[in-house]
Amino acid sequence: MDTLGAMQANGTITAEMFEAGGIFRRQFRAAMLDGLRAMPMIRIVGGGGDCITEQQIAARDRVASAMEVLGGSESAAGSCVWHVIGLECSVREWAMRQGWGGRTVPATQAQGMLVAALSVLAAHYRL
Repeated sequence: MDTLGAMQANGTITAEMFEAGGIFRRQFRAAMLDGLRAMPMIRIVGGGGDCITEQQIAARDRVASAMEVLGGSESAAGSCVWHVIGLECSVREWAMRQGWGGRTVPATQAQGMLVAALSVLAAHYRL
């Protein structure tokens, strides 16, 4: 079970927060921001390199809008959502490795940051 599923199962987040996290994750994946890109099976010879599609641009715009509502990637909420929901690392891993402002964050505080961020996202997505 993933982080969002576990949090919903134990009553830490609401169904709306769970859905907001799912929306962000789908947009993040569609935007191809995860950094895990495989080489295409077929490449166009003489092409100008990898091109970004209109769907990816639209998804990136939606992710950027959500990140703006969260205070940007340098904010606690933005950083937490980017790493935990987008990149799918655990809350504990984000708290210990990334944290906020270059400092580690206690795991319970990090979980609270994620809950607050998911609440903001739920309002942003009008859930």
